[in-house]
Amino acid sequence: MHRQPTITLTTAAAAALVAATGGADAQIALPDTARETASIVEPLDRVSLPVGVMTLNGDGTTRLEGRVLRQSFVLDNRGGTTPLALLEGAVDPLRRGGWDLVFDCVDSGCGGAVARFSLPLLAAPQMRLDTADMALATFRRGDGDDARWVTVIASRVLGEMYVQIVRVGAAGADEAIQSVTVSEPAAPEPLPDTPTRAGPATGSADADALFARLIATGHVPLAGVQFETGGARIAPGGESVLTAAGAMFETHETLRAAVVGHSDYSGDFDANMDLARARAEAVLEALVATGIERERLEVHSVGPLAPVASNQSAEGRAQNRRVELVLIP
Repeated sequence: MHRQPTITLTTAAAAALVAATGGADAQIALPDTARETASIVEPLDRVSLPVGVMTLNGDGTTRLEGRVLRQSFVLDNRGGTTPLALLEGAVDPLRRGGWDLVFDCVDSGCGGAVARFSLPLLAAPQMRLDTADMALATFRRGDGDDARWVTVIASRVLGEMYVQIVRVGAAGADEAIQSVTVSEPAAPEPLPDTPTRAGPATGSADADALFARLIATGHVPLAGVQFETGGARIAPGGESVLTAAGAMFETHETLRAAVVGHSDYSGDFDANMDLARARAEAVLEALVATGIERERLEVHSVGPLAPVASNQSAEGRAQNRRVELVLIP
């Protein structure tokens, strides 16, 4: 099948998108502070939309083919609006327009970290997703080949609200629509160099970097946290990393993580497992000392079973001796 090219639309062109998914009954209402970051239409494409709780085996999505429109927006969210509150206002025109709600969810109820890999998300910085602070809804109108679908995703990340709209419809239609109703936004104000919640500003830039990697990959090593040789006592020099991790947890109040100890493959296997766990427990206690609630953390050890480098060299073994945070949905 010949694949038609992707069309990337400018902000000015977004008011007259050529898509098969619109009409007066398909409006999405966003606050007038919304700033469009991307508008992309595929004349013919395949995409998976959420219709249930997303799982690793592919459950919770439906595979659709047709004209696909993806738009993303960002809003300053220092006022603290929740993703659910924004979503309810955004999709109200769909409800009033007679669209059928297929599925909606909030936070980890969407599928946790699996949602990041299941949703047809645009890449950062156009769209960012915190699976512990999000809401989405999928609507359908019509049946069979004439069905039209809309999914709206909202997520709060680092003082901003990100919104993505995905529309799917019949490939042969050519109705020009204005898909999103927003007023002309004022120039966005710069964000402060502090966490969104009152808390320690020290290490906030490092905290942002830790959080971005944790959300993007599901895990992040606490690079710089070292231990005394053969023991579980944290050596001096890792304080800034622990401070940044503490700031990350304080900023993102629903964030939960496993503290996982890793070792190299030298010596006795069981001893390595025990030492890796003891080091993870030491890191957990250090994080609790920064003010993180203990129930938001749990400790595990995988010892030498998840290396990031070869154990054949001293350099590789040093890389394998580490403690990581692993995102818990």
